[in-house]
Amino acid sequence: MRILRALSYLCLATYPLWVAGLVHAGYSQHLWWLLCLFVIPQVWLADWQQPRSYVVLFATLCVVIGAWLLGPQAGALFYPVWMNLGFLILFASSLWRKPAIITRLACAMEGELSPAAVSYTEKVTIVWTLFFLLNGSIAWWTATQANLSVWTWYNGVIAYVLMALIFTIELGIRYVVKKRHH
Repeated sequence: MRILRALSYLCLATYPLWVAGLVHAGYSQHLWWLLCLFVIPQVWLADWQQPRSYVVLFATLCVVIGAWLLGPQAGALFYPVWMNLGFLILFASSLWRKPAIITRLACAMEGELSPAAVSYTEKVTIVWTLFFLLNGSIAWWTATQANLSVWTWYNGVIAYVLMALIFTIELGIRYVVKKRHH
């Protein structure tokens, strides 16, 4: 089951490349099949104890409804927008309904956290919330204003590089903060 879940996440991560490939090859009418191929396993393999499963379900429903209303290509282009919106809602709402999502993840990995660590994880949650707001806005722009090449590069490459960059910077800051408090 773990391997299937990993393959499913890999498919979602490469989703923009699949969309661009089908559209460039003249098969945009088959984007429905791509949506089904990538979405059904996500719902079937979902761990409903994890909040991210609800984000994926939310994004999936938005894509299917969008594809139904706007056509398969337009619906497919909005998938990154809906994913970002779902994560934005998840992260932002956790700032009001404590503990923050990053605090929960840190507690699951490290046990009980000090007040300083909780404050730090809340700041990290704010950073990710702002990232999802900005990233979702850019994804929206690429879906509505940019050409398919720009959409593919941003949503299929640049957005992932930005996420990796934020994650790497945060790991470095976390190391310094932990060292300072121990």
